[in-house]
Amino acid sequence: MSNKKSLFGLIENRTSEIVLMLLALLPCVQMIARSIFSTDIPGYDGVMRHLTLWTALIAGMICTKEKQHISLGFNENLAEGKLKSFIELMVTSIGSAFSIAIAIAAVSFSV
Repeated sequence: MSNKKSLFGLIENRTSEIVLMLLALLPCVQMIARSIFSTDIPGYDGVMRHLTLWTALIAGMICTKEKQHISLGFNENLAEGKLKSFIELMVTSIGSAFSIAIAIAAVSFSV
């Protein structure tokens, strides 16, 4: 299981590096293409939108993996027990439900 986690972590890290690098380099390439060749990169706006979306999704995956999400923190002050466990379960369930709904919507757009 450890090898699987390290492989997924490596893929996650490399993907985020590539996406961020493209997000930084494409505007530079676009400026050079406009000034030298007087033309645009075809589909530049759409590519930049998708790269921005991928940046957000990959950042969410990395934050989830490392349990570093920004949260309200109201459950941190609760004493260990059933109430804290219940609140954490509800927060996780609601977050999962939203993620599943967004994934279903994304699939419906691509089919």
